[in-house]
Amino acid sequence: MPRGNAEIRAVGVDGTRYAAPTLIRHYVVVHRYAPPPAFIDAVLRPSPHEWHHALAEDLCFVCGDVLERREQYRSGDETLITAACPRCGVDYERRKPQMVG
Repeated sequence: MPRGNAEIRAVGVDGTRYAAPTLIRHYVVVHRYAPPPAFIDAVLRPSPHEWHHALAEDLCFVCGDVLERREQYRSGDETLITAACPRCGVDYERRKPQMVG
């Protein structure tokens, strides 16, 4: 019996990031779930790099270029990192990891 204890991740042509449980195949085959076409295209689209590598290196998920980073401070100690791809113009936003200790 397959377990749903992990996820797959994919990036669309427009930079939209998708995540789904590893049981997505089961949902489609057994339960006839039909994901949106953009999700299907993203899952089937070849990617130049893996999600975690691109995130760690601040690379664009669409074309692989290095992102131009900016930082904006929000309430408390939380920092929001915003970035844009100079080649394809996709905007990104994520929280900066907190330093522990």
